[in-house]
Amino acid sequence: MLRRWHLILLITEIVLLSLFLSSCSQPIEGNLLGVDLGDLKKSELSSFLEIMGERWLESPLSLKVNGLTISLNKKELGISWNIEAMKRFILKGEGETVPLMFSWDEEKVKSLLDDLAQKTYSTPEDARLEEKRVIPSREGKKLDGERAISELRKALSRGKEEITLTTFQLLQPKIDTSLILEKLGTPHLLARYQTSLEGKDEPTVYNIQKASSSINGYILEKGEIFSFNNIVGRAEKEDGYLETNIMVNGRLSPGYGGGVCQVSSTLYNALLGTEAQILERHPHSGYSETTSYVPPGRDAAVSYGSKDLRFFYPTQKVVIFAYLQEESLICEIWGEKENSLQKTWETQIVSLERKGEKEGLLTVETTVRNGEKIEYRYQDTYLIPWELEQKIKEEFQ
Repeated sequence: MLRRWHLILLITEIVLLSLFLSSCSQPIEGNLLGVDLGDLKKSELSSFLEIMGERWLESPLSLKVNGLTISLNKKELGISWNIEAMKRFILKGEGETVPLMFSWDEEKVKSLLDDLAQKTYSTPEDARLEEKRVIPSREGKKLDGERAISELRKALSRGKEEITLTTFQLLQPKIDTSLILEKLGTPHLLARYQTSLEGKDEPTVYNIQKASSSINGYILEKGEIFSFNNIVGRAEKEDGYLETNIMVNGRLSPGYGGGVCQVSSTLYNALLGTEAQILERHPHSGYSETTSYVPPGRDAAVSYGSKDLRFFYPTQKVVIFAYLQEESLICEIWGEKENSLQKTWETQIVSLERKGEKEGLLTVETTVRNGEKIEYRYQDTYLIPWELEQKIKEEFQ
């Protein structure tokens, strides 16, 4: 009988040991910092986490705050992985993506963020009048330390190593732009139009910013003729513009000032919804993905000395604003009177013909109406890459 019990106990121990060894050798599931854990065994998990943790701590951390970027070692913040907590998370299968669980030195983190808050603090600026300009007000920014700590911890737990902190307290100016517009007698927003900056390279965005600042806040008196070229000036290297792609004879070529036409075209589309009398406007010689920020027939190409955008307002003074916001260029027209016009515009394809193997000619007609009355009707012809044929047809359906 005793031998029988010994045999039973021995078999039980063997089964339990077998189950234990089997569980240790079973693969686990999850993803840590882009690494699939499926090839790991449970017995290997602790050493794997130690190696991964050390490698992660050695890699630099980049912090960007309000235009300032700093690089630091994570160990400077006293960061260390909580390997046991991460191991439990993985073994329990609590999620496919494993968050980084760590501790840090609270005082060091607070000291870092306090230093960043001082370096990135921006003072609010009051709006003001300066000759023929409204200088817009600008909000100030102060890094919110408490919220920044939470934002930083959350980003690190996701494994991010390039982190932009966005938790700011906004500081309001004493004199807002609207107060200056009231003082000028131009409190009414007549039109607002925006175009996308998504996918634009840095030189193009720089040129757009530079040209926009030239016309931003411009006060246009009643009857005064606005000339884009006279106000913005030349867009060459010696004028501070950068080299990028520009449209020449229907095709993109390297040149200085690429992006300026996006400013004139965005402004033109804002004008179309108001009483502005257009004296001069030109289309580009070609249409491509690069110039597709407005539809064909709605662009306004400028080239100093040859192509200009000129207009005037016959019954009121207006203020023109042009500025960048996130990934958009925005143009606004503010005036003395509310905009009661019922402006609409429509562009239709007149012809789309192939020219050679890779190019074609697109002709469109644009009609601008005020109610039932036609104010403008004009045709534009563009050289296009033929690969855009289907896309253009779909745009005009």
